[in-house]
Amino acid sequence: SIFREQSFGFAFRPIHTDWINFMGRYTEVRNLPPDSQTLVRDETIDKVYSFQTVVDLNRRLTLTEKYAVRDRTIDQQVLGDLRSRMRLWINRFDFHLSDTWDAALEYRVKSLDEAGDNEADGFLLEINRLFMDHLRLGVGYNFTDFTDNEFSVNDYSANGVFFRIQGKY
Repeated sequence: SIFREQSFGFAFRPIHTDWINFMGRYTEVRNLPPDSQTLVRDETIDKVYSFQTVVDLNRRLTLTEKYAVRDRTIDQQVLGDLRSRMRLWINRFDFHLSDTWDAALEYRVKSLDEAGDNEADGFLLEINRLFMDHLRLGVGYNFTDFTDNEFSVNDYSANGVFFRIQGKY
């Protein structure tokens, strides 16, 4: 089995203008299953480009925008290569209810270019609380059937209740 992941990222978080942040990342993942797994070994290559910006609109409201593109190639030995492009756009508003409690509303759009009509969108609601200044625990409901993980196969099973654990420093 050959598995390789390479990433390059950047973050711009100005000291004097701490109300805005920019982050970007490029990741390439190559996965070739072991000889014993299948008769035909199809290599999967994912190239993911993502960009995220976080803007404090005021003391109680934060806007996060995320845009990601995943180019997937499945190098088949029997047939020709299969290629797909997935685009993910997330708009998130965080409402700071107090120093420890937040509520969030997210609108997501996912599309697969090759399918043409395979576009999905929907909302997500979340409430979370900060503990010990470094740990945030949340619970929410995902009204869509896909995740915010650009590496996911998005098998349309992400709908429903979710729990989030987030550390910060």
